[in-house]
Amino acid sequence: MSADKQMRWEPVLRVMFIVSMLLTNTYWLYYEFDAAGLDHESQFSDGISYLAMAEGNYDVAQTHRYRPLIPAAASAVASVLPSHSGMFGGRELTQPERLKRGFYVVNFLLMMATAIVLSWILIRFALPPMGVYLGLAIFLSAPTVIYSVATCWVDSGYYLSVVVVVWLTLRGNPLVYLIICPLLLVFKETVLLFLLLPVFEKKFRWYVVPAFLLALGVLLATRYYVISNYGVVKSSTAAGDFWDVVWRHIQLMAGSLRKFFTPRGVNDFIRHGIGPLIFLVPVGLWLQLKSHRLQIPLFLYAMVPIVVLYALLSTSLSRMMFAAFPLWIPLIVLSIITTISPTSLNVRESD
Repeated sequence: MSADKQMRWEPVLRVMFIVSMLLTNTYWLYYEFDAAGLDHESQFSDGISYLAMAEGNYDVAQTHRYRPLIPAAASAVASVLPSHSGMFGGRELTQPERLKRGFYVVNFLLMMATAIVLSWILIRFALPPMGVYLGLAIFLSAPTVIYSVATCWVDSGYYLSVVVVVWLTLRGNPLVYLIICPLLLVFKETVLLFLLLPVFEKKFRWYVVPAFLLALGVLLATRYYVISNYGVVKSSTAAGDFWDVVWRHIQLMAGSLRKFFTPRGVNDFIRHGIGPLIFLVPVGLWLQLKSHRLQIPLFLYAMVPIVVLYALLSTSLSRMMFAAFPLWIPLIVLSIITTISPTSLNVRESD
C-alpha cells in the first residue's frame, strides 16, 4: 500500500483501534456488572443514583441528582434496544438490566468520541504515530475509563467535555468555545473550572468570563429543572442547593488531604485513575521541561491545580486526578518512548 493510501486510511484504522480496545477492555466488566447487584458498599455505588434517575427517581444523593443527561439518554436508548437477553431471543430482561445496557451503549459512544478527540490532541502535540497509538492504548486501558463505560457512571460525558475544551483552545476557536462549552455543564458540574483554561490564550481572554457566566446559568437552570420537574428538595432553590453541595465538598477537604499520604491513597491511585503509569508523569515532565520535545502549550499545565482541587473536594482522589489525562498521557508516552526509542520523536528546537 502506498504512503498516500496509508495516510488516507489511517483515521479509519485509528477509529477501529479505539472501538476494538474499548470492546476488549469493557465488555467483560459490563457482563459482570450486569449480573451483579448494586449496593452502597460497592466501588460502583455511584451507579445506584444514576440507575434510579434513569427510572425517573431523582430522590438520590444530592451530589448526583443534577447530572440528568446521561441517565435520560440511557433510558431513551434502553427503550429502543431489544428487550431479550440474546440477539435472537432469550429471557425477558428486567428494567434495571435494560437500563444497564442503555448506559453501556451511551457511555461507550461518549468514550469513543473522547478517544477520537484525544488522538487529535496527541497529533497536535507532535507525537509520532507510534506515540499516538500508545497514548490511546494507555487511555483506553485506564481503570477509570473501563469503569466509566461498563457501569452506570456519568464520567464519560465529563471526560468528553474536558477534551472538547482543550481541543477548541488548541484550535483557537473562541466563538465556538463560547457557544458549545457552557452547554457541557449538563454532563457534570465539574466541567466548570476547566472552562477557565483558555484564559491563558490571548485570543480567548474576552470570551472566558462570558462563557463562565453562561455555564453558571446552565448549572442553575439544570438544578431548577430537576427541582421543578422531579419533586425533590422542594424547600430548596436552585442556587441554594448548589451552594449546599459546594459546602459539603469543602468539608471533605481535610480528610482527602490526609488520604493523599496514606497507603489507602496510594492504593487508590494504583487501582483507579490511570493506574501505576501515573508515576511516570514526573519523568515525562522532567524530559519535557528539559528538551521541549512535545508541543504542549502552557495552558494545559493549569489543569493540575484544577484536578488537585477537585481531588481534595472529593473522596475519589484518582478519578478526579484522572481528568487531566490530556496532560498526563503525552507525558507518560514521552517517558516511555524516550526510553525505548528516543530517535522516534521529532525533536522541536527550543526557543
